[in-house]
Amino acid sequence: MITNSFKDLNKTTSSLSIQLGLNGFSFFVSSQQLNSDALQLNLNSRASEKEVSEALSDFILKNEILQQNFSKVFVTYTDYIFNLVPNTIFDKDQISNYLEYNVKPLVSDSILYQEVHDTTVIYTIPTLIKTQLEQLYNITSYNHLSSILLKHILKEYKQNIGPRIFIYTYQDFFYLYVLNGQELQFCNTFPYQSNGDFLYYLIFSLEQLNLDPAKETLHLLNNINEETLKTIEPFIYDIKVLSNSLKNFVHLRNLQV
Repeated sequence: MITNSFKDLNKTTSSLSIQLGLNGFSFFVSSQQLNSDALQLNLNSRASEKEVSEALSDFILKNEILQQNFSKVFVTYTDYIFNLVPNTIFDKDQISNYLEYNVKPLVSDSILYQEVHDTTVIYTIPTLIKTQLEQLYNITSYNHLSSILLKHILKEYKQNIGPRIFIYTYQDFFYLYVLNGQELQFCNTFPYQSNGDFLYYLIFSLEQLNLDPAKETLHLLNNINEETLKTIEPFIYDIKVLSNSLKNFVHLRNLQV
């Protein structure tokens, strides 16, 4: 995993993007010299915060490239516990109450938030993991995966009119967005264990939004499992894999901040 080129990195100009959740994590190193492939560890299922913390320490210890003094370090948390609140009614003193509409945050969680367009994304990250990262690195910023994706589609597709459907798959759940111009009409995540689950949540959501799957275009923000694609193709005729989707999409979007 470590090359001579990486050992010689200029530590003052190299950046690190960390993407993690309770089912795994990945690291992406970028410098003026070169970019790494993502170094990653996927866990078989959602683990406890202690298990993730221990796996994180062990992984960094085994990868010398991750032990340098980076000029910038960006963290993207991927777990699906989050909520969106319009800025017009957002009150930072009420952030825990906003989350409780969907889920009860654990006492051991830290609650973070960030503004995206006219919406605020509120999410949690285990305090144990957050503290551990801050002991290892000087963190430049925290993001949530939902906000990274939302920023991207609002920027890239702001000129479009009419509804646009976007999907981003992440291990055992997927993000579903529906935009109408610059208006966010829908944003949610759905866990799935089978291709049938994936199809059910997708079609049911579109029906609730009065969108005809046979008439709308589905935009894939990243590559999707071939069997999953075959399952949904009979129901959604127009499926586009976006030309600007990249192998290390989230990491590269982070490093552009």
